Amino acid sequence: MSVSMFGVKGRFLLCLGCGMASVASLVAQSFWPGVVPLEVQLKDENPQSSGDTGTTAEGVWLHTGVRSIQRGSGVNLELAPGAILTRSFVIQALVDPEPEKQDSPDRVLESYLWVSADILGMVDSGGKVGVVSLSLSSPESKDKPGLVQQAVTGSAVPEDYVRVKGTAQRPHNGRTAARALDGDPRTEWVSVFPKGYDKKPSIQLNFDQPRKVDGLRYLPRQGGLKNGQVYRYEIQIRRENNASYETVATGEWDQGPEEKSVRFESAHTVQSIRLIGVDTKADPNQHVCMSASEVTPSYVMPGSGISQTSESEQRVSAILPSQKLSKLHGKVLELTFQNHSKHPLLLGPIYCSQLPVTPPKRKYRPRHSEFTDLNAIGMVARTCPREQWPVAQVFRIEEGLPVSRSDIKVGDLIIGVGSQPLEKPVLNVTAYPLDEEWMMRHHEPTISRHYYQAIKTGTPLYFDVIDPITGKESRKPVRPPMYGSEDFTGFPLSGPAADTLYEELIQRVLKDQKEDGSWKTMPANSSETYGMMALLGTRDPSHAPAIHRAANYILEQPWTGHESSYLELWNMAFKTLALGEYALATGDPRAIAWLDNICRGMTQGGHVNSRSYFTFGHDRRGLPYGNGGLIAPLSHIIVGDALAYRAGVKTPAWEYFLPYNKAAWADNMPMGKQCIGYGAPSSGGGSDQAWCRSGLIGLACSLRDTEPALQQGVAAYMKSHHGFMRRSHGYGAMGSYLGLMALAGVDESAFQHVMEQWAPVIAMQWQRGKGLRHVEPQITNVGCVSGKSSDDCYSYTMAALLSVRQHGLHCTGAKDTQWLPYPEDVKPPQPVLIHESEGVNVARPSLLHYVTARYTKDGSSPGKDSPVWKPGTGNDGDHLTVAYQSSHGVMGDPTSIHLGRECPSQWSVVEASCGFPDETIGLDVSKISLARARNAFDGNPSTAFRVNNSSSSGGLSIWSVTVDRGVSEGDRPLIIRVTVPSSKHERKNINDSARTLVVESSEDGKVWKKDSAGTIPEDRVVPLKRGTKARYLKFTFESFSGTNLIVPDLKFSYQQ
Repeated sequence: MSVSMFGVKGRFLLCLGCGMASVASLVAQSFWPGVVPLEVQLKDENPQSSGDTGTTAEGVWLHTGVRSIQRGSGVNLELAPGAILTRSFVIQALVDPEPEKQDSPDRVLESYLWVSADILGMVDSGGKVGVVSLSLSSPESKDKPGLVQQAVTGSAVPEDYVRVKGTAQRPHNGRTAARALDGDPRTEWVSVFPKGYDKKPSIQLNFDQPRKVDGLRYLPRQGGLKNGQVYRYEIQIRRENNASYETVATGEWDQGPEEKSVRFESAHTVQSIRLIGVDTKADPNQHVCMSASEVTPSYVMPGSGISQTSESEQRVSAILPSQKLSKLHGKVLELTFQNHSKHPLLLGPIYCSQLPVTPPKRKYRPRHSEFTDLNAIGMVARTCPREQWPVAQVFRIEEGLPVSRSDIKVGDLIIGVGSQPLEKPVLNVTAYPLDEEWMMRHHEPTISRHYYQAIKTGTPLYFDVIDPITGKESRKPVRPPMYGSEDFTGFPLSGPAADTLYEELIQRVLKDQKEDGSWKTMPANSSETYGMMALLGTRDPSHAPAIHRAANYILEQPWTGHESSYLELWNMAFKTLALGEYALATGDPRAIAWLDNICRGMTQGGHVNSRSYFTFGHDRRGLPYGNGGLIAPLSHIIVGDALAYRAGVKTPAWEYFLPYNKAAWADNMPMGKQCIGYGAPSSGGGSDQAWCRSGLIGLACSLRDTEPALQQGVAAYMKSHHGFMRRSHGYGAMGSYLGLMALAGVDESAFQHVMEQWAPVIAMQWQRGKGLRHVEPQITNVGCVSGKSSDDCYSYTMAALLSVRQHGLHCTGAKDTQWLPYPEDVKPPQPVLIHESEGVNVARPSLLHYVTARYTKDGSSPGKDSPVWKPGTGNDGDHLTVAYQSSHGVMGDPTSIHLGRECPSQWSVVEASCGFPDETIGLDVSKISLARARNAFDGNPSTAFRVNNSSSSGGLSIWSVTVDRGVSEGDRPLIIRVTVPSSKHERKNINDSARTLVVESSEDGKVWKKDSAGTIPEDRVVPLKRGTKARYLKFTFESFSGTNLIVPDLKFSYQQ
């Protein structure tokens, strides 16, 4: 039997095991296709002398001289000299687990078998080289078994093979000391003792045999809770089982969540180590506690004299091609490992999966997404990313790409590039932090570096490829297009190649724009946002028509005002970014008015989350993820709000949301960097989007010229963790480039450093004359953009990002304003007039920096020669008509108001039971509640009184507001009716409008009488029994839904 065998280098990651009754059944047990580690249960029997040629039970391996060592959720295997480990199973046909039609017959797929094992090194060998073999054989086949022997260099890390037993008294809820020794930082040991416990808690580590150590590492429990964290410690050792303990170290540790370490003055050979908590964090009930996620000795390697904690491993791998595998359907296959060394060696996970040669016609569903299409390695090929698999399988080849003109074909397994083996692309960020190391080992940057060198030199790019049908291994050249004569110095920020790329991207933006000014390739107006920002960033006046068309398209869309719909805040977030830059560039009063409305109105959609921070959800109706809220779209909106601030729009948004943003970025868990992403800081997760969101928070601070320490911290984090940009949520690389744009606005030197690292990746996306091609980030979902839309979004966002070359946007360093005139025929927006105690005012005062307000008193429309109106103009009895005049002299539509009678916008809100919890962090709860309630009386159609019964309202389902009419009794007209407008059904089949209303009145605010109570009539008009002229009015609401309440401006009818 012919098999293809090869050994490559890689790194070790502990993985979940899974059982296997047959190879083919693996496909049905995981997202298809999958490369998964096998479950290993050892059965002490000599596999060569048992005479058993049948299959072993699921997960059971026969062996001689093998022992298992549990590490986290995985198992390491120590093979003694001469040890044999074998497993038998039946090969079955691979059946399509996702047929296109439910009732279609089973479709057998052409498949091949992948087998590999991580080699963690030799055990106590003193640096000597060993040998391990992997063989595949079938007792029912006449073919000879395939065999590969792999040299083993390097020593295994003692942490991976030393057996340690932990003991600690009074473990709490099953969290025993073993959890501090399992290699998994997600588990924890906790011991709890009664109040007044007079002994110091401790954890004891007992070794299987005396071990040489020179220190100890302590990782506090992760996830936010600090109960039991050690602040002052004492470390003791015992050299023999019956010997006395002796102290070798004492000291203090800081209170942060990071790992702490202690190095002893000298190394000691010990049987036990004891960590004593001299001072630990008590629980809220003042019980004595001690806890840890991990407690790890620092071992001294035999013969080295120094402690070792990590070393890369090797791998032995084999492929059984489909031509051979198809002949073994229904037959037994034996998989055997043997140690041919004079010293023990250590194996990590063993992988064995039966995989399809060619992809299905429908979209592939990778492990970490249910939406994405096949992964793309830039201009090279579409590939299938599989966690733990050091192979890029080609699943699609597009005509016109360089690979289409090579011998590489669909199904080929790329195992190396430029003589460099591919490594395992660990996709799970919770197990593998994506920092600088991502650039060294992931398939995309690895191939991109070789591709970059090839296009700069005009030389072929060589791939090491295995044919999964024949098993033949070969080296296939791919000849990159053009570029051989291009100068890539400074790419992609400067130089000839960068100039060409930038021009092509801008031309693509212009070419793709539709007649109505839109691009319509991505959701939530994101394509319009990045298209318009890209053109603004050029500072080229010739693009003015296209810019204005895009602005008109956004401004002419219906604005929801006080209403909300699912993902509405994402839509607003992108629009705010685009119109913020447009307003600064042009001074267009329509954009200023839009920003003023949105940035003022968005605070009414904020809620207090489960951690007592004021924040956002997807929309203004409530908070998702267990009332946790999101750092996005909030992080996007505060950038838009900061742009509006530069344009003169001053809103309370920054004040409201700054505490949450600062907490989300801060170092302390669970609020910090590791949970600044999608659902953070509610769940302690979301680190996958920390990079982009961090940048946006820093950019908002930079635009406002505030919080310098936060800006510096964000820039340092983004510089050192730029691999995180490949987890930028639902818009893939678009989020990556948005984060880069933010970094450019915060710290240009850090930005340039990251761009240098990513230049090869960007170059590999570039198809001459077409912009940037689709590149899946491999480790996230990009369900909202795929296919051509992906190409569009990457091209548009990169075009906007590259405006940093000339500081074309305020987001990329610009300072100047109004460099681009808006069209002369633009009509200013209509004023929104409200009658306040000081006179008439407008709901959008920031507009007065960009327009002139003119008025008349005779009811006629104001003209260019009418008097200039200013806030407070007018006396009781006046009938004012006000209109705005643009800087080009164009008059807008007028608004009229009659002075001399009471107006609710003059009233003061003196009390509001919105239920915001008193512990809301960083904000005055009373101030928030009063401001929220005032939205029901302010005369502004863009706002509404909005509350819900989450923690934002302490679980309330009845809400009340008290107002003070203010004027003396003789001047108060008699209110006879209250109209309570309905709100739009923002949630499907759920009505959040007010269902009942109780109106009470009081002259002194102490003694109250009820004027009306009951269900609001169908016409929404509530009559008051005898009317009221009282100074104080209290309105108490219940909603139809009982959970949310939305009340637009109340309308009052007076006795004539």
